[in-house]
Amino acid sequence: MTELRFPEAIDNTMMKDWRRCPQYFMRRHCQGLKVKDDEISIDLHFGKAMAAGIEAGRRAYFVDRLPCIDAVDAATEAAAKSYGTRIPPAKNSKTLGNLLNAVCSYFRQWPLDEDPLVPVNDGIEYEFHLELPMNHPATGKPLVYCGRMDMLARDVDTDAIVVVDEKTAGRFTDSWFSKWDMDTQLTGYLYFATTVFAAPGDTASGLIRGIGVSASGIDHVRVSVFRTPFQLAQWWRVLNAEVCNMVEAFELSSYLHRMGDSCYSYARPCEYTRLCTTPNPEAFYEQYEVNFWNPLQRDIGESK
Repeated sequence: MTELRFPEAIDNTMMKDWRRCPQYFMRRHCQGLKVKDDEISIDLHFGKAMAAGIEAGRRAYFVDRLPCIDAVDAATEAAAKSYGTRIPPAKNSKTLGNLLNAVCSYFRQWPLDEDPLVPVNDGIEYEFHLELPMNHPATGKPLVYCGRMDMLARDVDTDAIVVVDEKTAGRFTDSWFSKWDMDTQLTGYLYFATTVFAAPGDTASGLIRGIGVSASGIDHVRVSVFRTPFQLAQWWRVLNAEVCNMVEAFELSSYLHRMGDSCYSYARPCEYTRLCTTPNPEAFYEQYEVNFWNPLQRDIGESK
């Protein structure tokens, strides 16, 4: 369990974990340690099921050419299957019933047959790879940065390339709207879309479609996202510098502890605190299971 293994590919989740704390990155992605029976939050579970429903609806309409009404039926069926038998905490709004209502409400807000944003070829849950200018420290093969966007689309009115991303929330605060301005996941999406699909001299734009689910009902908002050429180049430069630091840490088997605020986030202590506060972390390995995050495989975690 103590053997270190450098990831096959890098994604935004790994970058966030590296920035949070190199020790956290090492434990989660190089050792694959995960707390046993650690269930994902109901919010993430709900969001994953919502995404499954929207994907199924789009595939039914754009790929299978089903009528809208049948596509929405396919969407609710897929969402319910993904949600499964999970029971949310008392008075929590992320219930199965609200999930199905939210899926139907989404397609009423943005009807499939009226949406000007149409997926490019294979643009639904579009997976992409960017080759990095350094090699994997173990295999010697080029490292890649990868991601998966909800939809890579073309605006039928303007012919522009647009990255569409759905986000669920309990409520839409001012901070929710502003946090996308510097979001690295979206910047990576826009970097790829701009360099590969956008017309020369153009930059791709992003569109976040928010689905708010609370006790008061279901709301929808949209946020347009833009990045300048300078911001895209800056993201690429910083990404490469940090991945170089990752490789160096792996080769030296030396991962710094960030300490401070990194040890407590999302209203809970870091799951590796017990390993960082003892000279013999091996004594606690039995409390973890080995479950490597692999961004090249679907349904093994999620990089949203």
